[in-house]
Amino acid sequence: YIQPNRHSKRQFNYDRSGLTIVSSGINLNTFTILDVVAGSPADFAGIKAGDEIRSINGMPAKVFTLEELTDKMQGRIGKKMNLTLRRNGERIKTSFHLRDLI
Repeated sequence: YIQPNRHSKRQFNYDRSGLTIVSSGINLNTFTILDVVAGSPADFAGIKAGDEIRSINGMPAKVFTLEELTDKMQGRIGKKMNLTLRRNGERIKTSFHLRDLI
């Protein structure tokens, strides 16, 4: 079992979008969706594994690191995320609101 310790009151950050994102490319600034949690905000927004994130909230994805992108997905509950994706060469715009998944 787990006992409280000095770290017990520290906030636990976790994903609120339902996305598992990986980075690739020469500068690791190409972001691809690896997995989408069923029933998550991203799932309801129609995001699919294999989609490439092109922009997030109006900013090009290539200006972010994977850590910064992941931090955005751990934002406050209710925050609206606007994403532009590329799927099979087609540009797709979608949005969702972050919420607790656990």
